[in-house]
Amino acid sequence: RRVCKSNQCDKRVVSCTKLQLSTVCTAAFPTCLSKGVVQITVNRISLNALIDTGSSDSYICSDIAYKHCWHIYPSNLAISVAFTTYTSATQGHCLVTVDYRGNRCSSVKLSLLPNLCSDVLLGHDFLKQHQPILISFSGSKPPSSLCLLTTAYVEPRNTFGQSLFPLQTNCHKISKTKLTRPEIREVRSASFTRRRDN
Repeated sequence: RRVCKSNQCDKRVVSCTKLQLSTVCTAAFPTCLSKGVVQITVNRISLNALIDTGSSDSYICSDIAYKHCWHIYPSNLAISVAFTTYTSATQGHCLVTVDYRGNRCSSVKLSLLPNLCSDVLLGHDFLKQHQPILISFSGSKPPSSLCLLTTAYVEPRNTFGQSLFPLQTNCHKISKTKLTRPEIREVRSASFTRRRDN
C-alpha cells in the first residue's frame, strides 16, 4: 500500500539524479502531484519532496534512510491518512540536514514510513518555519492566497474497539495478612475486559 492515495491508472513520474559514480532512482509520484513536488537535498542526497499542507509532520521513505545507513532513532507513531480507515506506523525517525535553493535547515526530524509516494513528505512541522510558501500551479485565474492554515487533528482510534471497554472492578480493602492464595488466584483469573451491552 502507498500512504499517499491516488488512482492506480495515474501516470507516474520517476526522477533520476546522477550522483558521483552511482545513480539513485527516487520514488515515483503521481503526475497530478507534480506541482507540489520539489527537488531537495537531504544529507547531501538529492531527493523529491512533496509539499503537503495537510500533514502535521514530515516523513521520509524508510528505504532511503536504511540504504544510506543514517542514524535511526526509535519511535513508533500511528499515522492516520485523511478521513480514511487506512493507518500506518512510523519505523523510527532521523535528524537530517535539508537544503533547498540555498536555504539550509539542520536537525530536521523526518519520521520513517514505508511505501511513501514521494521520497520525502514535508508537513506543517517543516513548513511553519517559513513565512510564505509559494506553489505555482500555472492556472489561468489570478493568484490566490490561503491564510491561517492550521494543523489538522484526527482523533486517535479507540484502543478497545466499539464493543469493548475497560472493566472497572469493585475495590475493597484487605489487610496484607488476610490476603490469601485463593484470593490471589481469583484476581489473576478475572477478565479485564467485557462486552458492552447495547
